[in-house]
Amino acid sequence: MALNKRTALSVVQYVAALSLAIFLMYWVFQNVEWQKFKEKFYEVDYSWVYLSMMLSFSSYIARAYRWVLLINPFGYQLKTSRALVAVFIGYMANLVLPRIGEVTRCAILKKNDDIPVPLSIGTVVTERVFDLIIFLGLFLITLILEFDLLIAFFGRLLENTPDLRIYFYILLGLAVVTGAFTLIFWNTVVATFHKLPFAEKVLTIGQQLLDGFLSFRKVENKVGFIISTLVIWAAYYFMTYVIMFSIAETSTLGIVAGLSLLAGAGVAMIIPVQGGFGTYHAIIALLLTFYGVEELTGKFFAALLHTSQVVTQVVAGLTCLVISFLLTKKTHDSNSRKDPKATGIASNSQGVETAR
Repeated sequence: MALNKRTALSVVQYVAALSLAIFLMYWVFQNVEWQKFKEKFYEVDYSWVYLSMMLSFSSYIARAYRWVLLINPFGYQLKTSRALVAVFIGYMANLVLPRIGEVTRCAILKKNDDIPVPLSIGTVVTERVFDLIIFLGLFLITLILEFDLLIAFFGRLLENTPDLRIYFYILLGLAVVTGAFTLIFWNTVVATFHKLPFAEKVLTIGQQLLDGFLSFRKVENKVGFIISTLVIWAAYYFMTYVIMFSIAETSTLGIVAGLSLLAGAGVAMIIPVQGGFGTYHAIIALLLTFYGVEELTGKFFAALLHTSQVVTQVVAGLTCLVISFLLTKKTHDSNSRKDPKATGIASNSQGVETAR
């Protein structure tokens, strides 16, 4: 029954996200003159599109390398190439269901390299914290450089956005109910939890999550971690910037416009819709109108940039999925692990490491 409930919840989440994506895509493109839209494909200099796709690969490689830096201090010998396989599969999974990619890539890492899922999820959370810090910094810089434009843009966005408040109210209601439930039953749960037969296993998983979340403290190559984080975001910027040269209308916008588009893309991807479908197109197209780009061209540019990245993720994701099936599962010899006294990690009876 529990499995059926989880399956039903997953189906509901998928249908809701997909419905929102379809609605937003329809809303964005409902008034497009498709003949003119198709003609623009012949005006594109695709060399810049290919360069943008190549630059995106550098961001994935840097992300895989950074992930390795977070995981290996726990006694694993994960290679960047094997982490990259999991990263690409995760990004492809995000096109199916929002946010599922993070769990998927951790599951792939468990399958291929026998790294505990809770530990790897904790490291992913750490990654996202650092990414959020960088994004907020870039957003602040963009806001300073283009204050009047961005204020006008967000004002227009709120005016033109379809009424999605129902989603906000649902999320708010769930948060309130969850918070109330936690406050009411917390003491009872804590008092009785340790008596439950599965308590030790749950505590082990919880400790692994905490270890992963605090993994940056154990990173030996902190300079490499910071540099790889900067490379990820530099790649995000340049893959957005160079594709502006692919069509005449955006080729003269400049580097600050590239920052604005990166900030807009970041906002679009926060919204829980598969792969940013609809949200990405709406925000980028509207933002370009403030730089004097005609609406049809803005929508075409948004579709060109978004589609090029989706194609990259799908092709690389499918390739890595095949590779994942061909990889020999890596096992870890407990004797090869680092001294627990040096790492702060102790092994349980199943060979799973948890922090003391």
